[in-house]
Amino acid sequence: MKRTLLLGLLAFGTLFTTQAQNVLLVNDNDNITYNTDTLLNDLLAAGLNVTVWSIPDSGGMLPDLAAMTGYDQVIWYASTDGVDLGFWDLGVQADLLDLVLNGNTLWVVGQDLLYALYGGAPASFSSSDFVFSVMGLTSYDVQSFSDDGGLGCPAVYADAGVAGQFADSLTWIFATNWYMDGVSHVPSATPIYAMGPASYVLDGEVSMVHYDGLGGQVMTILFDPALIGSFEARVTILQETFDYMDTSVGIRPNPDATGELRVLGNPTTDRCVLVSGTPLQRVQVLDASGRMVRDLGVNGSVKVTLDLEELLPGVYTIRTMDAEHRIGTARQAEGIGEGVVARLLEVHTDDDDVRGSAGRFGHGTSCLDRELRPGRTPCKW
Repeated sequence: MKRTLLLGLLAFGTLFTTQAQNVLLVNDNDNITYNTDTLLNDLLAAGLNVTVWSIPDSGGMLPDLAAMTGYDQVIWYASTDGVDLGFWDLGVQADLLDLVLNGNTLWVVGQDLLYALYGGAPASFSSSDFVFSVMGLTSYDVQSFSDDGGLGCPAVYADAGVAGQFADSLTWIFATNWYMDGVSHVPSATPIYAMGPASYVLDGEVSMVHYDGLGGQVMTILFDPALIGSFEARVTILQETFDYMDTSVGIRPNPDATGELRVLGNPTTDRCVLVSGTPLQRVQVLDASGRMVRDLGVNGSVKVTLDLEELLPGVYTIRTMDAEHRIGTARQAEGIGEGVVARLLEVHTDDDDVRGSAGRFGHGTSCLDRELRPGRTPCKW
């Protein structure tokens, strides 16, 4: 059977200017790196123009206030990593405080975030602590699995005060989620999600909190959104969170993107050529579930040939990274045929319909962080 590869493009190139919200994703996760890829893919699907500052990929370099200023949102993401986080660096804390005092919006995301500094629960906070003054938290009360008899948290449920603004409940790619944090908060903060259901021993322990006591807005998410059980649910919670903080999110075309990053050979039977206006260091191809199927180091090339011969029919995403580890979005794709616009790389046979669409994804395999530290066992794939 002859295969025809029909090529569209959703390319994450080097800082294109778009009308979409500009988001800085600070990656503080060097443990289960697939989770970072998943969150990035979900943010892009939510219509955001994302720049990535990857602490592990930059040799441990931490962003300062200047690097984090000028974005609509800053998302500090630790995933399930609970060891040696840059987030707790005193210089970073000072810069994040200034960022919020200046009226900016900050997300703090990580389900082992508090463990990284305080160890196991419980721990109480004072007004001099960053987590109290900036995040609005008064205490670190519990961790799932550690404090529930080894069960893990089955789900989180939206607080009655935000009913209708967030999905009623969220479940995971696993039966239960291990090492989520439960906290208490100041009265002026708003609980968003708490552990449940009612039969669960840690029912009601809050794991997502919104606080705006210092001028800017801070959303603390003490579970990893990358572990939510479906693509649709993950993208929805991201969009709902932006909407809750009065931020308009939507996919908008970028009229300049096609001049920066193009796909040649459309259609083709086995390969395509990627042409960039900026030297590239890495090119990756992801399938619809976010699983990486190609990963090429290209050493400053501006023209890259991608061998697609062995790919199964489906919908694929092309990601590119420049020398500074920056990732942006080109939201308008190359045309497929005359007058047709696609946002993803589509691979199909010449006698089959294209399988998959920009709005329908499955979910790939991940692994919950079960770190090699006292009392914990390594995860199994």
